[in-house]
Amino acid sequence: MLAKKHGIVIISPILERDKDYLIWNTAVIISHTGTVIGKTRKNHIPRVGDFNESTYYMESLLGHPVFETAFG
Repeated sequence: MLAKKHGIVIISPILERDKDYLIWNTAVIISHTGTVIGKTRKNHIPRVGDFNESTYYMESLLGHPVFETAFG
């Protein structure tokens, strides 16, 4: 709704749980028309000292998808 109202593309982080109850650090891409054009999952999970996201997020093997938007 906000993307369409303001004519912008929104990339929003979400916590995604799949059908197998695995948790992913996901970004959803919303076009300037308000439709979801795709999503991507974090490929590299930090494991530094006490900051260890792999404790709760899975590491994606989907690569680095590219999405076409009205702005490039």
